[in-house]
Amino acid sequence: MTNTKFSLILMAFVTLILMGILGFGLWQIKTKNNQASELLHEAEHLAEVDVLTQFIQTVQAEAGQSLRTFDSLTLSSAKLVSFIESIEGVGKELGLEVKIVSVDRVEVKDSPEPPTFKIAIDTSGSWQGNFSYLAAIESLPTRVMVESINLSKAEEKGWQSRIVVLVHSFD
Repeated sequence: MTNTKFSLILMAFVTLILMGILGFGLWQIKTKNNQASELLHEAEHLAEVDVLTQFIQTVQAEAGQSLRTFDSLTLSSAKLVSFIESIEGVGKELGLEVKIVSVDRVEVKDSPEPPTFKIAIDTSGSWQGNFSYLAAIESLPTRVMVESINLSKAEEKGWQSRIVVLVHSFD
C-alpha cells in the first residue's frame, strides 16, 4: 500500500510537471505565433509600400514630360521678358511694326483667379498682317484674354491696331 501511495504521489507529481511543461510549450507556441503574425503583417505593409513607391516613380516618370510641357506653357514673372520678345517677334515675322506700350501686373485681392499681366500692344502694317497677328495672339499656348482691340486705317502706315490682352501669371 505504501508503494502504491508513493507510486500515485510520484505519478501525480510527474503528471503535474508534464502538464507544466505542456502549458509552457503551448504558451511559447502562442507567443511565437503572435510574433509570426506581426512579422507577416509588417512584411505585407512593406510590400504595399514598395508597390506604391514603384507606382509613384512610374507616374512621375510618365508625367515628367507633361510637367515640363506645362511649365513651359505657363507664364511667370521670370518668363515675362522672353514672352514679350516672342510676341514682338511674331509681329515682325508678319511684317508689322510692333510696339509694346505697357505691361501692368493686375492682382485682385480675395480672388481665386491668379494675377494677370495686362499688355497693351500697338501694331502697324497690312490688314492681313494685323489680322494674322491677332489670331496668333489668341492662339498662344498660355491663357490669353483679349480685353480690347482697336483697328483703324492710317493713311501713311496702312492699318494700325491697339490690342490689350490679359495673360494669367502663375508665380
